[in-house]
Amino acid sequence: MLRLSTLAASLSSRLVLSARPAAVAAAPAVMSHLSAATQPAPGAAPVAHYSSRGKMTDEALFQIGVKVSPFLTSEGISSDIIRAQAKVATTQNKWEKGLVRTGTLAVKLGMTSLYDEHGTQHGATVLHMNEVQVLEHKTMEKHGYTALKVGAVNKRGTRWNKARRGQFDAIGISRKHVTGEFRCSPEALLPVGHVLEATHFYPGQYIDVTSVSVGKGFQGPMKRWNFGGNPATHGVSKSHRSHGGTGACQDPGRIFKNKKMAGRMGGKRVTAINLQVLKVDTVLNLLYVKGAVPGSTATYVRVRDAAKKAHLIAPAFPTFQTEAVLKEAGIEELPRELLIPKVGIDPNEYL
Repeated sequence: MLRLSTLAASLSSRLVLSARPAAVAAAPAVMSHLSAATQPAPGAAPVAHYSSRGKMTDEALFQIGVKVSPFLTSEGISSDIIRAQAKVATTQNKWEKGLVRTGTLAVKLGMTSLYDEHGTQHGATVLHMNEVQVLEHKTMEKHGYTALKVGAVNKRGTRWNKARRGQFDAIGISRKHVTGEFRCSPEALLPVGHVLEATHFYPGQYIDVTSVSVGKGFQGPMKRWNFGGNPATHGVSKSHRSHGGTGACQDPGRIFKNKKMAGRMGGKRVTAINLQVLKVDTVLNLLYVKGAVPGSTATYVRVRDAAKKAHLIAPAFPTFQTEAVLKEAGIEELPRELLIPKVGIDPNEYL
């Protein structure tokens, strides 16, 4: 069985790793709360903070974690909404495997830390779906393919030319900072002007995020390609970090294309695949995505369903329909946050 001092040391290390000043400043309060929580009230039965296998019980873990950071717990209302969304998609909108939903545009706001029900810290990227609207249909009859053109972030059109202003004025939609096209199935077409919100994606699903990576300028082979470099001594002079010979001889008498050498690093379009949605903020239209996303802060990114990973359940098709889902779930309004369903496997089982 773990000793209390070991648990306190582990908790303090998590606070340091979280890189959040508020959490670090709250560490003494958490420690005092922990020591108080472990002392039973006078005349009360001792509180069991560990199971027979030595791991912390959910009650004790919650008492500690609620003072540190919001946990990703499986609230019943979140699970009810996800199940209702899947039922609406399959029964009313005829969702089938193989159908492709539209993607969306978002703004990368930065990264934060989230904790799951086991106390494990997860780095999460926050994406803001800011005023995303459908602008145009691309149909098979007219264009030879099916897609939706969407735009995000309203913009004043004072310096736009007449042709650019006319594109938005003709459909009666506010002018947008950025636009993009997303291929989709004909059944997934949405009406022009429809607003795409963060509930288009459900907590727990996997997504692909595409953006331009951070440019790092001209870099050597050790940083760009993870080369080992030349020896630090014994015959090497002023070329310790160079790539050395490139392997060409009289035949072929040239360097093959795509040879790993020094050059421009970053600043390219990159797709991070199979990122999991941890949390959805229904008020601010925020997506909390597990892991890192290409690009710097305030970069526009393209978000769509993962191409190489199947849906866990039926997604909102063609998008989230608030009234139908609320009626199916039997609730009056959406909660502020939709959280990922609880994972039954405890990564700290070895404790």
